[in-house]
Amino acid sequence: MLAVRFPAGAAPRRPLGEPMKSIRFRKYSLNGNTFVFIDETAGRDLNEAELSRFAFRATNSYFGIGADNLIILQPCTPEALAAINEARGYWETPPAAGTADFIFRMFEPDGTEAFSCGNGLTCIADHLHLQLGLHRCRIMTQVPLEAPQVLTVGWDAESGMNWANLGAVRAVPPFMVNAPTEAVGRGDLTRIRDLKVCFSDTHPEHPTQAAPLELTGYLVFTGEPHLVLLTQDGFPDRRIAAALFAEHNGRSPGEALRGSYNSWLVHYIGTYLNRTLASRFPCGINVNFVRLVEPRGTIEYRCFERGIDHETLACGTGAVAASAVVRELGLADGDDFRIHPHRCRWYHPRAAFIVRRRAEGWHLYGRPDLLYEGTFPFGRADIGGATSPLPEPPPAPPPCNPETRSGMSP
Repeated sequence: MLAVRFPAGAAPRRPLGEPMKSIRFRKYSLNGNTFVFIDETAGRDLNEAELSRFAFRATNSYFGIGADNLIILQPCTPEALAAINEARGYWETPPAAGTADFIFRMFEPDGTEAFSCGNGLTCIADHLHLQLGLHRCRIMTQVPLEAPQVLTVGWDAESGMNWANLGAVRAVPPFMVNAPTEAVGRGDLTRIRDLKVCFSDTHPEHPTQAAPLELTGYLVFTGEPHLVLLTQDGFPDRRIAAALFAEHNGRSPGEALRGSYNSWLVHYIGTYLNRTLASRFPCGINVNFVRLVEPRGTIEYRCFERGIDHETLACGTGAVAASAVVRELGLADGDDFRIHPHRCRWYHPRAAFIVRRRAEGWHLYGRPDLLYEGTFPFGRADIGGATSPLPEPPPAPPPCNPETRSGMSP
């Protein structure tokens, strides 16, 4: 096991006399989706103000550890819930502490608190099993919402896999969508049309003066809001639909990513929907690109995550969202699905999730990897004394220009 230590000279500057905290952490990965995890079940290492600032250190590989997100596990006690509410004001009345054993919290690189995370919950299940000998636990998640949910996580002895029961899928709450939608089937998901993506930026492989993409997709909430785009019917341009899952033809993952048209498309469309069309998705939207592959019941997907603003190698709530849409539309038989995370399979060709629908909810199964553990020096001062050293994001792509087909200047 690698123990991470930083020399004193590498520590950030801080005001004279201010003590540094030594933060113990573990770094987990599930199909390439990475997390810095801090176990606070035995006591707090960071107060609420420090949690959001430490998220930058945890996720940034240049100025900290490096991961997709920061995860905090806390005991579900009245004191812990009161401290959260005092600092963040999420609820009129804190939820009942006796309904769960632990509180699951996840922070984005900019310090905002996410709703939930399927992969993160599955990693927590691995930690609780290996460190505390717990085979099944109740976890409070979706903490920033008015009514947090209590889910179960655990370890399956027969398969050796960890699992998270994400509960019932449901329609994305109205305050997260500001656009006309149509109920599909029982109303657990909705269809959204006329998502027009215009290309003000270009790629050498992108069709010259291409018409805007007018996308049709499906919205579903699996602990996080997801838009599922099926390549078979959500994309009017078949060339673009096919390009999204182009193989990297034996090149290394790094070579395939550099200049990759398919990755450029995923990033451009995800960014466009989250920034240029932000008024339609006030909380942001996770964007899943999905295709069906053989054998029947197998799904391949890519996911652009709203809080990170880029594609991750895999997304657990996205895997469940894709499965729920495919099942509701009758595109697969049964209640068990094998999910192939396309980007992760560039590195690990056999990477997969298992998703199962059961009476008590949708279950995500995976095999988390504990990469290493260590300590990180952290003080109140941040880089250069700033409390939020994140750079300003680049400007959003402009909306479609109705006077041109492409949205690009003539």
